[in-house]
Amino acid sequence: MSIPSPSSQPQSPLQLRRPYLSWTGLILLAALVSFGYQGTRGLSDPDEGRYCEVAREMLTSGDFLHPQLEAYPHYTKPPMTYWAIAASMAAWGHREWVCRLFQSVAYLATILLVAMCAVELFGRASGVLAGIVYASMALPFVAANIITTDTLLTLWEALAVFAFLRGRSSKRRLWPALTGLAFGLAFFTKGPPGLLFLPALWIYTRLPVARRKESAPLLDRAGATILLVVGLWWFLYLILTTKGILSYFLGDEVVGRLAGEHHRNAGLWGAIKVYLPILTLGTLPWSLIWIGAWRRLHARGSKSARLWRAWSERPALTLLLLLILIPLAVFVLSRSRLPLYVLPLFIPISLASARALELAFKRPAADLFRFRLRSRTWALMGGWFVLLLCLRLLYAYWPNEANARALHDQLLVSQADELVVTDGVRSVHGLAFYDGRVLRYAAWSKNGAKEKGWATLEEILEELRDDPALRYLILVKPEAVAELQKRVASHGLRIENTVKGKKIVALLCDAELF
Repeated sequence: MSIPSPSSQPQSPLQLRRPYLSWTGLILLAALVSFGYQGTRGLSDPDEGRYCEVAREMLTSGDFLHPQLEAYPHYTKPPMTYWAIAASMAAWGHREWVCRLFQSVAYLATILLVAMCAVELFGRASGVLAGIVYASMALPFVAANIITTDTLLTLWEALAVFAFLRGRSSKRRLWPALTGLAFGLAFFTKGPPGLLFLPALWIYTRLPVARRKESAPLLDRAGATILLVVGLWWFLYLILTTKGILSYFLGDEVVGRLAGEHHRNAGLWGAIKVYLPILTLGTLPWSLIWIGAWRRLHARGSKSARLWRAWSERPALTLLLLLILIPLAVFVLSRSRLPLYVLPLFIPISLASARALELAFKRPAADLFRFRLRSRTWALMGGWFVLLLCLRLLYAYWPNEANARALHDQLLVSQADELVVTDGVRSVHGLAFYDGRVLRYAAWSKNGAKEKGWATLEEILEELRDDPALRYLILVKPEAVAELQKRVASHGLRIENTVKGKKIVALLCDAELF
């Protein structure tokens, strides 16, 4: 038994009424949540500032194969995301909405692909509903407003699942090739995590419920070749041209994240602390109805129970469970855990939630599908979407030192010849993006400077003493202000201005004697 084609599936509980209007409404809704207020908030450090600064330095240097951050090699991620940001900035300038444009496009495309996956699994009427579910879930919405690799990665994962589903009802070679391309782009976006759906799909094809002679394979020779070429060419190029890069990729980026050298939320408690809230709160508002949907199906009697059992025995449920559980097991076993890692899992979670809503709550599901704006269901959903957009707008004006634009304006960086960041200050790469200059870093001790390849603070202060025309803006932690003042005074320098923050204090120093 295999995933049935939409034409062979039983009638959906939803009635197909004006379906094209519904798809048009889904596209308009997806565009609203994808692009609304994306330029109101300044870039946030550390993630957004880092990605945008690497892209800016790419444009400045013209070197798109060797990412650099503050003039140092930065190979933690493949260059796909940096290229997307750099391409947008080259076309429309250095603005926040431009930097987030690829995020918005990827989010919009993912919503539509989730809807198309639902059509392949459950029929035409389920598509719009699944798209609405994904578009309204909290975590995908939030992730689309933060520049990282995860939203773009989720787009390629959704494309891979859709191509696989299309291939289950077709012998055309297009679909295995498209599956390989999608996984290749996923790998080129984030490396090995981009392939986590691949073993789940492969295991599914090995199960008796999925075997179907007339279907295309998961990957044929062309698809596997495309995956390897698209996914690995940049890594192979660096391995052949850059000394020591192979040990960095394997040791730090693969083994380090799995074995725990990064130590981000390690241990079983770390997995629970990160992923349990994300999988419950990040799926709002739909996680509120999961238990209710289950109880409703069983409370409606034997007919509903037979309907539920019939659905649960279909290959679709097996596929969705594999797509959720296998990657989640890898995330739990890994020693490096962050909330956005599980974003691709929201594709199968959205598909399963939409189907459960469709079976358990026929009338509310039909109201969502038909876009009955006067219905109570749409009143609640409309209020939820308004709330999401208002929260995005509110966060743009919420006082926050992580807002690099606000910090740049507060510190008056343009008054200084150099911006010096001392050891211990949190990441402020967004300042470099807004200022257009590479930051300088200084360590408090010679050992710290030697270990990190930085200048020492003493060397920075000697530069100021030797050239009276220079003015440096030095960033320190609040608890280090007294030490910096002491060292500045010992070199016969003065502090012209001080801007105090909760986590960062900026001192403008020059060579004029007291």
